[in-house]
Amino acid sequence: MAKALMSCNLGDGQKASFWFDNWSPLGVLWDIFGNTGPCRLGIPLQSTVADVCGDFGWILPSARSRNVNVIDLRNQLLATTPPSPSRGPDCYSWGLANQKKSHISTKYTWNFFRPAQDRKYWYPAVWFKNSVPKQAFTFWIATLDRLPVRSRLASWGLNTSPLCCLCNMHDESRDHLLLHCTISEQVWFLVLHRLGLPPCSFVD
Repeated sequence: MAKALMSCNLGDGQKASFWFDNWSPLGVLWDIFGNTGPCRLGIPLQSTVADVCGDFGWILPSARSRNVNVIDLRNQLLATTPPSPSRGPDCYSWGLANQKKSHISTKYTWNFFRPAQDRKYWYPAVWFKNSVPKQAFTFWIATLDRLPVRSRLASWGLNTSPLCCLCNMHDESRDHLLLHCTISEQVWFLVLHRLGLPPCSFVD
């Protein structure tokens, strides 16, 4: 997965691997030609890009080859400036074409593989400066309806009853356990009474 982010900027060609580095316009050549590539092109597996160049430019496979990949490679290399000591050493970059970096950024990599979605409307109620991490995490999981309640455990194939562990009358879902269960209703009544708030029913 990381291959899409790593590329080689060709300089003198002494460091860049001909087969395994992403230096050519076609991409990583090993991914294109596979293990038959070195034999088909006559280029050893451990060759650098500089090894594929002579005094007069690229050392290319025969133009009479009928293999489409070989023909494409030949045409692409002819259009690519060969490595030269005057261009300095090869250097590597990390990122997409318009966001390349000279170092590996864990933040960039995380955002690339896990693109951010729109912020949820309930975000401030879960994540705020003075929140207790354990409580915030549990609240977050509950908001996403990912609590390991009995109905979910039973749906995963676990040998457990799906009935509520408090009232033992209805299936234990998130909404039932936290809002609709008779025991939960009593807890909410006591909490709201302690806070000086009017009673509230969560049942439609």
